[in-house]
Amino acid sequence: MSKKKLLEDDISIMEAVDNLSSIAELNPEEVEAEKGEERTRVLKWLSPKRSGDDLSEVKASFRAVHNYLKKVYSKDPTSIKDQEMQKGIHAIMTLAGEAVEKIDKCSSLFARAHGMEMKLSASKEYQDLQKFYHEKIVKRFKEVLESEDAWMAEWAGEKDVKDVEQVGLKDLETVKKDREYELFYLHDDEGKPFYNKNLLRHIKLVADFDEIAFSDLHDDPLLKVKVVQDKDAHETAKEIIDVVQRDIQAFYQDAMKFKEHQMVTFLNMACMALLMASHERHLMKRTYGKTCLSYYSDFQFYLREALTSPQYAKTVEMGNDERDSLLTATLSLLHSLCHALFLRRGVKEDMGAFVYNVIHTATEGKEQVKHKGSILSFFTHLLDCHDDIENVLRKYPNGPLFKTLDIFRDQEANIGFDPYRHENLPSRVYRCKNTEFNTTIVRMACPTKQERIDQAYVIEEFIGFLRSLGEQKTQQKMLIFNFQDRTNWKEYSRCEAIESLQADAEFSKHIWVVTLPKNTDFYLQIDEYIRETNSDNFLSQLKAQVLSFEECGFSFPRGITKKEVSQFVEDIIPIIHQYFFDGKEALTRKNRLDFIEIFYHFLQLKVMELIKPDFTSFMCKDSLDTGAAATASFMGFVRLLSLDPSFSEEEKDLMLWMVYAPALFVRERPIDVQRLNRLVSFLTITTVLFEEKRSKIINDLEPLFEKKTFDSLQTFLQ
Repeated sequence: MSKKKLLEDDISIMEAVDNLSSIAELNPEEVEAEKGEERTRVLKWLSPKRSGDDLSEVKASFRAVHNYLKKVYSKDPTSIKDQEMQKGIHAIMTLAGEAVEKIDKCSSLFARAHGMEMKLSASKEYQDLQKFYHEKIVKRFKEVLESEDAWMAEWAGEKDVKDVEQVGLKDLETVKKDREYELFYLHDDEGKPFYNKNLLRHIKLVADFDEIAFSDLHDDPLLKVKVVQDKDAHETAKEIIDVVQRDIQAFYQDAMKFKEHQMVTFLNMACMALLMASHERHLMKRTYGKTCLSYYSDFQFYLREALTSPQYAKTVEMGNDERDSLLTATLSLLHSLCHALFLRRGVKEDMGAFVYNVIHTATEGKEQVKHKGSILSFFTHLLDCHDDIENVLRKYPNGPLFKTLDIFRDQEANIGFDPYRHENLPSRVYRCKNTEFNTTIVRMACPTKQERIDQAYVIEEFIGFLRSLGEQKTQQKMLIFNFQDRTNWKEYSRCEAIESLQADAEFSKHIWVVTLPKNTDFYLQIDEYIRETNSDNFLSQLKAQVLSFEECGFSFPRGITKKEVSQFVEDIIPIIHQYFFDGKEALTRKNRLDFIEIFYHFLQLKVMELIKPDFTSFMCKDSLDTGAAATASFMGFVRLLSLDPSFSEEEKDLMLWMVYAPALFVRERPIDVQRLNRLVSFLTITTVLFEEKRSKIINDLEPLFEKKTFDSLQTFLQ
């Protein structure tokens, strides 16, 4: 088959839209100036290896659009009169026109790349597309489409950003890959947004087309996301009610006598919403009215309203002897609800089944989707699952793209970046224990809210959760491993907000935050570190990074002295180098990435031994990628260190849930593949080492930890 024929058959309409939208975002001025990134992007389409008349992929994109329009026209000509259909067709033709214009403007680069100049607008493929559009499609348009400028004025106003190049939100590819999506919710320190009109316009153009191009696809697996989330909300509501039943009864003994009391009113409404969410008749599959998920959202809203009411603050400041029975019961119920909110279990089995169903779709109905085999092959299977999920989702409208557009359609941008209001709910996952500690691992996003990039505040629900820890018979501790980069301006305010809780006398006995950055150049081994292969230099850099503490993004709480950290770092690094890397003098980049990951895990285990927390969380901004991978990898790490390193089928299912469910359900995409690769590589190298040298390495590790740490180390499913 010829290359031309292959391209005609292979390029789908979705691929064509991706191609055209990418080209449409090129900046001709930067291309002409040969500025690195833009020139690299345009060379994707103007490869010097191609001849000037062989822009196959671009031309194939025009053919794909042409064929799609012919299909729509012949299938149902009357549908072209539908305004939504008109918007979609207009969107794709606008992208095609902008793509042609951008490449034609890059004529000087074109000449350098191909030794000749050519106007893509004169190509047969583009001319045929334009002819069909104007002679067949436009004639059937019922009315003039509303202008994109009007849409921008309505949804984006006059918002603009003075330096988009420095903030990350500058092209559609960034949006589709869901990188730094929180910036769409935020403003800079001058109150300006982090997106510009052109980017928002391209988002809408592609979304308009996707809505009509895929409107008849009823097998999109993501259509079932809301159904599973609805059941999760239902089961969570029942679980919370069961946990706080006594507090609810105590509250309602006097609550209805004080309906004018704002805090009491909001708490009553929260309880009513929770009760409605717990009723099966409100499940999405049983009603066309308000659903369990919607009622649960109401519960969250009214709970926060109660926690932010002036009466709540006054009641907290009172002494126990100053509160009457109603205030005592109200405070107890509020804190119990917060406690139950963070420690809910949810419907992991249903979410796990959903993940398997998506994978099953990719494998075209093969009977065996669940993994059967060695643990090493299971880790490889995790990578295969990523490819399967990505291949399935590629056939449907881009989830993150529509999630971004929803921000403006639903006016959600007004509430800022607040994962807990965006259906990113915390839950307990598994338990880890030995003779020194017994801790429940909690999956949770960073418990902060922010409207400006430089201002973040801890959410009231988490404050309530911490207060609930102090009200237990034995006061409890929460340990957070924060993987955000406190040296990065995009993440500093969140780090500062969560770390500052430790300095508050009220919470100092209940929360410990250890910041171990996972977005720095050193952790990623990029830029100045990418070519450093000498092991002595790398080991020195690793020590310097950690022992520079805040200067390099690391932060340790009170109770862990710098002397303890320094001694552990000095002791553990040579052991890792000797056993995991055979003391090699040269370390590849992959070796160094694995080394850092191994070091982080042993450091985390040591911190847990020192703090002895009741609850532990591995956390990033939203715990969908970095936090999710860290939560899963620590369970695998502990299991491999234990006397019984085998994984049960239930543990494999849980690991699959930890890795894939959060991002799928919150952002409708798979986990970031770089984080997944780090997870799989770390677990693979650890598995191989412990199979060969477990007793030897444990003997050398034991002096660094408490006695019998490794013999008693275990994980338990929740």
